[in-house]
Amino acid sequence: MTRSLLLAGLLGGLLGGVFSTLASRWLPGPATSAAAIPVPAEARATADAYVARLRAGKYDEFVNDLKNGMVFPSEKEFDEFRRSFELYRTVIPGIYGPLSGDVTLVRESAATPDLARFVYLQKCPNGLVVWTFIMYRGAEGWRPSTVSWSHDPLRAFPGP
Repeated sequence: MTRSLLLAGLLGGLLGGVFSTLASRWLPGPATSAAAIPVPAEARATADAYVARLRAGKYDEFVNDLKNGMVFPSEKEFDEFRRSFELYRTVIPGIYGPLSGDVTLVRESAATPDLARFVYLQKCPNGLVVWTFIMYRGAEGWRPSTVSWSHDPLRAFPGP
């Protein structure tokens, strides 16, 4: 009985190895990641133009430029965006100190040739603000699809 169990185990291991080898040759391998998509210079220039308003402290112009550049489904949604931005302008300086014009690009990436993301850091005396611009190339050229800000520095690093 011990001999038959030993033989069955040996035969099972050999057959499993053979089938595994054959399957690995017939089935396709793991998907390889696509080559990195270059970030279009026009997208970067458009994002930089918005950031230039932040650097200069021209916050009203920044919000008005976003109103003209982004698509807001309604005036109510834009008003909510404006209120959120005004809250940022009043709360962040109370926590981190005065907002500075020191805004630096820390990361850029493209998901497709028509969709790019830019992440900037705005330094303050006691902390920082992470700005994310998602730019989309539409029929009229590059425009912001989404603009967000956060005091969470984890948003400056790659990842989900």
